[in-house]
Amino acid sequence: MRDEKILSGWNGLTIAALGRGFAITGKEEWRAAAVAAVAAIRGRLVDRHGRLLRCAHAGVAAIPAFLEDYAFYVWGLIELYQATLREEFLDDALQLSKEMLRLFAAPDGGLYSVGSDADDLPLRMQSAVDGVIPAGTGILRSQMGSIQQQPLSHLFSLCTLDFLHGPPLEITLHGGTADQQDTIVHSVAQRFLPNLVLRRGRREGELQINVCAEGSCRPPLADLAELEALLDELA
Repeated sequence: MRDEKILSGWNGLTIAALGRGFAITGKEEWRAAAVAAVAAIRGRLVDRHGRLLRCAHAGVAAIPAFLEDYAFYVWGLIELYQATLREEFLDDALQLSKEMLRLFAAPDGGLYSVGSDADDLPLRMQSAVDGVIPAGTGILRSQMGSIQQQPLSHLFSLCTLDFLHGPPLEITLHGGTADQQDTIVHSVAQRFLPNLVLRRGRREGELQINVCAEGSCRPPLADLAELEALLDELA
């Protein structure tokens, strides 16, 4: 017997992998698959109030999504945005992140695993322990005791900690053609830049690349060669 449920969280993990894979390789079929998965979630796993749902089977979707579903889907949307620079994916990620904090926030600053709109439960649990799939919570302050005692069980929380405290690197692309921007995205994605934030700017016209790193913003760059030289210098 085959399990044919469609899970929003697992699709989010797949979207993240496909988005990052497309950014690195430029394989169009991976981008298309990620975009199709987003469309499927929008069409089948969001109710009429905008609430993300956990799974669908045989055309029926009713269970409110858990924390991990929101977290994984948001992660996928962010990876897909950074791979395509299509603002619709970033807009969805921001909206869902706000909704996630509203539904799952705990008084101690952590996040519960189930939403406040779930059926009455005797206890709402919190967990930051990574298992077969990563933990849904990346709220560090409430979990630091457990992280210090068992760091190998909290690898994604440690990645979050590294992102927050590592040297930030922000690259903003203004203007230029779609091909120019795609070429830059693919080049940047092939480097190990764990604290990278890549975004599309608002200005049109000739290509301009703004890079902010190590507490300062550098003079605007005009092409990929200049950007690669600066990234080599920062590395």
